[in-house]
Amino acid sequence: LAGLFWLFKKAAEKTDGKIADFAHSVQRIIKTFVDGLLAIKELKNWPLFIFYSLLIWAFYIAMTYIGFWMFDMQEVYNLGITEAIVLTVVSAVGLSIPTPGGVGTYHLFITKALFIFYAVPE
Repeated sequence: LAGLFWLFKKAAEKTDGKIADFAHSVQRIIKTFVDGLLAIKELKNWPLFIFYSLLIWAFYIAMTYIGFWMFDMQEVYNLGITEAIVLTVVSAVGLSIPTPGGVGTYHLFITKALFIFYAVPE
């Protein structure tokens, strides 16, 4: 029993520093995230910020719709601007999952969304 206690104590000593380092890293990430969110309060030109944000999203949606048009999907599968908006949001969720270069998650989310929502074969 004393040997088991000694082993447990040694294991706790080795992991104690790692747990503290991990907790510090998480705390630092949360702090920088909150600092980034609070930076929005310092914007001087809100209307321009909102305009640019909407313009960027409009171009993303247009890029998705142009893909429908290029592959004749708007006629074959009846995909329009509403479907382009849905797929743009789905792609944003897929890209928010951290993978190198967004490879894999974007493609998976788009192909599955097309199949599940709009019956487009994979």
